Amino acid sequence: MREQDSLQERNLALMRRFYEARANKDLERIMECLTEDVVWRYPGRNVLSREYRGKEDVASFFRSLRELTGDDFSSKVERILVDENVALVYEHPSGTMKGRSLEWETVLVFNLRDGGIAEGKAFQHTQYELDE
Repeated sequence: MREQDSLQERNLALMRRFYEARANKDLERIMECLTEDVVWRYPGRNVLSREYRGKEDVASFFRSLRELTGDDFSSKVERILVDENVALVYEHPSGTMKGRSLEWETVLVFNLRDGGIAEGKAFQHTQYELDE
């Protein structure tokens, strides 16, 4: 049981590092939290919507997000739940897109492996609005 607890503690620390790096817009530290073969799935039918594969491709997602929001994208993390292989994060992102301020709810599901984020999938409350 202790080994399981230790892995959960490491995974929680990983997710906290990832979200701290996101809050600080520190792309290098964000990338340190990802596995080399990371897959990032962003839903919808907008310019960001697709599957990103590998660290450089995922980095392009974060750069594009910053550009689209005029670098004012932020996210308030409400809850992080982790076990040995998965993290669930409930957050409230916000940003300005096309001159319009938006706030929405998102749940992210992360698959964790070898001390890093191997996969991220976003599920957004206002997908249709974001797709506009």
